[in-house]
Amino acid sequence: MTTRKIKFLKFSKGDYKEIQSYVVNKFSVLDWNNINNEWNEIVKFISKNPLIGSKIVELDGTGFVNFKKYHHKNVYMVYSFNEENIYIRMFIPSMRDFRTHLMRRLLSQ
Repeated sequence: MTTRKIKFLKFSKGDYKEIQSYVVNKFSVLDWNNINNEWNEIVKFISKNPLIGSKIVELDGTGFVNFKKYHHKNVYMVYSFNEENIYIRMFIPSMRDFRTHLMRRLLSQ
Protein backbone atom coordinates (compact mmCIF):
# COMPACT_ATOMS: atom_id res chain seq x y z
CA MET A 1 0.00 0.00 0.00
CA THR A 2 1.46 3.33 -1.10
CA THR A 3 1.15 6.38 1.11
CA ARG A 4 0.69 9.52 -0.93
CA LYS A 5 1.88 12.93 0.20
CA ILE A 6 -0.93 15.23 1.35
CA LYS A 7 -1.03 18.75 -0.08
CA PHE A 8 -3.60 21.24 1.18
CA LEU A 9 -4.40 23.82 -1.45
CA LYS A 10 -4.67 27.46 -0.36
CA PHE A 11 -8.46 27.61 -0.60
CA SER A 12 -8.89 24.45 1.47
CA LYS A 13 -6.90 25.99 4.32
CA GLY A 14 -9.25 28.97 4.34
CA ASP A 15 -12.28 26.70 4.28
CA TYR A 16 -10.92 24.74 7.23
CA LYS A 17 -10.29 27.91 9.25
CA GLU A 18 -13.89 29.04 8.60
CA ILE A 19 -15.17 25.72 9.90
CA GLN A 20 -12.88 25.98 12.91
CA SER A 21 -14.20 29.44 13.71
CA TYR A 22 -17.80 28.27 13.38
CA VAL A 23 -17.31 25.23 15.65
CA VAL A 24 -15.40 27.17 18.30
CA ASN A 25 -17.99 29.98 18.36
CA LYS A 26 -21.06 27.73 18.25
CA PHE A 27 -19.73 24.91 20.45
CA SER A 28 -16.29 24.93 22.10
CA VAL A 29 -12.55 24.66 21.60
CA LEU A 30 -12.71 21.13 22.99
CA ASP A 31 -15.26 20.16 20.35
CA TRP A 32 -13.03 21.68 17.66
CA ASN A 33 -9.99 19.79 18.96
CA ASN A 34 -11.92 16.52 18.77
CA ILE A 35 -13.17 17.23 15.24
CA ASN A 36 -9.70 18.35 14.14
CA ASN A 37 -8.18 15.12 15.47
CA GLU A 38 -10.82 13.10 13.63
CA TRP A 39 -10.11 14.93 10.35
CA ASN A 40 -6.36 14.39 10.79
CA GLU A 41 -6.97 10.64 11.11
CA ILE A 42 -9.25 10.66 8.07
CA VAL A 43 -6.64 12.48 5.97
CA LYS A 44 -3.98 9.97 7.02
CA PHE A 45 -6.29 7.11 6.07
CA ILE A 46 -7.09 8.68 2.71
CA SER A 47 -3.37 9.11 1.99
CA LYS A 48 -3.18 5.32 1.98
CA ASN A 49 -6.64 4.65 0.49
CA PRO A 50 -7.63 7.48 -1.88
CA LEU A 51 -10.45 5.45 -3.43
CA ILE A 52 -12.32 5.40 -0.11
CA GLY A 53 -14.10 8.67 -0.91
CA SER A 54 -17.34 8.88 -2.84
CA LYS A 55 -17.64 9.59 -6.54
CA ILE A 56 -18.61 13.19 -7.29
CA VAL A 57 -21.41 12.78 -9.79
CA GLU A 58 -21.51 16.53 -10.34
CA LEU A 59 -18.16 16.17 -12.15
CA ASP A 60 -19.32 13.52 -14.63
CA GLY A 61 -18.42 14.66 -18.14
CA THR A 62 -16.36 17.65 -17.00
CA GLY A 63 -12.88 16.20 -17.54
CA PHE A 64 -12.01 16.37 -13.84
CA VAL A 65 -10.65 12.91 -13.01
CA ASN A 66 -9.60 11.25 -9.77
CA PHE A 67 -11.76 13.58 -7.68
CA LYS A 68 -13.49 12.23 -4.59
CA LYS A 69 -15.46 13.59 -1.66
CA TYR A 70 -15.49 12.40 1.91
CA HIS A 71 -18.29 13.32 4.31
CA HIS A 72 -17.70 13.68 8.04
CA LYS A 73 -19.41 15.77 10.74
CA ASN A 74 -21.60 17.71 8.29
CA VAL A 75 -18.61 18.68 6.12
CA TYR A 76 -17.52 17.40 2.73
CA MET A 77 -13.82 17.29 1.94
CA VAL A 78 -13.10 17.32 -1.79
CA TYR A 79 -9.77 15.95 -2.91
CA SER A 80 -8.02 14.74 -6.02
CA PHE A 81 -5.11 12.37 -6.34
CA ASN A 82 -2.43 10.94 -8.55
CA GLU A 83 0.20 8.28 -7.94
CA GLU A 84 2.29 10.50 -5.63
CA ASN A 85 -0.03 13.07 -4.05
CA ILE A 86 -3.42 13.77 -2.55
CA TYR A 87 -4.59 17.35 -3.12
CA ILE A 88 -7.10 18.57 -0.55
CA ARG A 89 -9.08 21.07 -2.61
CA MET A 90 -11.89 22.25 -0.37
CA PHE A 91 -14.07 21.73 2.65
CA ILE A 92 -17.77 22.39 2.11
CA PRO A 93 -20.24 22.45 5.01
CA SER A 94 -23.23 20.28 4.14
CA MET A 95 -25.56 23.23 4.76
CA ARG A 96 -24.19 24.89 1.58
CA ASP A 97 -25.27 24.00 -1.94
CA PHE A 98 -22.58 21.44 -2.76
CA ARG A 99 -22.88 21.64 -6.56
CA THR A 100 -22.78 25.45 -6.73
CA HIS A 101 -19.85 25.74 -4.33
CA LEU A 102 -17.94 22.94 -6.05
CA MET A 103 -18.31 24.37 -9.55
CA ARG A 104 -17.53 27.92 -8.50
CA ARG A 105 -14.37 26.78 -6.74
CA LEU A 106 -13.09 24.42 -9.43
CA LEU A 107 -13.69 26.90 -12.23
CA SER A 108 -11.86 29.65 -10.33
CA GLN A 109 -8.68 27.58 -9.79
